[in-house]
Amino acid sequence: METEIMHTVLTEVLEELKELKQQHSKLMAVVADLNNKVDDFELKLSNIQVSAPTTDLKPITSTVNEGILRLEGIIQAQPKSITRQYRLLLFPEHYASEYYRIVFGKLLFWMMVFLTATYLFSLGKQLINSNTAVRYKEAESIQYKKAWNYLYINSKKTIRVKMDNAWKKN
Repeated sequence: METEIMHTVLTEVLEELKELKQQHSKLMAVVADLNNKVDDFELKLSNIQVSAPTTDLKPITSTVNEGILRLEGIIQAQPKSITRQYRLLLFPEHYASEYYRIVFGKLLFWMMVFLTATYLFSLGKQLINSNTAVRYKEAESIQYKKAWNYLYINSKKTIRVKMDNAWKKN
């Protein structure tokens, strides 16, 4: 029984191999046909030559040049009036927002800084002048105090009493 089973299995495998061989030969034929078609296509592609028509730009350039010459003639034919104007503008004709931003933003700020600095300078000058006057009066009063004390210490009792009375009155 084993031989029969082996025989049947081998016959089935043989049949499958034959089928595979036939399929393989068909595939090889299809591949060869495709290769031939690709080669033919490449040959046709290499034989194709595209030639672009040449364009003649002379008429276009001549038309553009004529237009430019006409424009130059028109511009030169127009009357030209040159008037010089000398004016003093307090308010701008153009770019008014930028002008006012500069004037009120920067100029007024620096003007206030300058005025404040000037005021502080004058205050400092007055302070220095009053300080020197006070120092001068202090020096003067110190001299009087020294003289008063000298007289008080070096004088007799009657003069001291008179000096005390004078001190109390003032």
